[in-house]
Amino acid sequence: MRKNKEEIKEFNKKILAVCDFLIENGYERSYHQMTQKTDVNINYIRDLKNGKSCYSEKFLEKLCSVYGVNKTFILTGEGKMLKQSVDNRWNNNISITQRDNNTNNINQEREALITHLRDEVEYLREQNKKLMDLLTNKK
Repeated sequence: MRKNKEEIKEFNKKILAVCDFLIENGYERSYHQMTQKTDVNINYIRDLKNGKSCYSEKFLEKLCSVYGVNKTFILTGEGKMLKQSVDNRWNNNISITQRDNNTNNINQEREALITHLRDEVEYLREQNKKLMDLLTNKK
């Protein structure tokens, strides 16, 4: 059964509302990251928002499989929006926090290494200057 433009527009709104919910509630950080996980281009989301594109079954399937969204909820409005429990959501948030902490640790280690290397370079310059002074005084 073919849908008319108004039905498509309303369905796009439902899909975008689910996407907004996922971002606002910490399941994902941005539309950009969501598009990477669902194998669509960010322009696809913009086109959905602007009514220039029709939802795709592929995107709907990916959205449901990647984020645990209940397809029946999107299609009919019945049931719960998400299949996964709140516990899983918190586990996802914890893994994001752990990844952020790991990134912060890596950045701190990198900065410490850079500082150490700068100190070493300065020390070697001083040693080089002393050797040059010794060599020129011997002549």
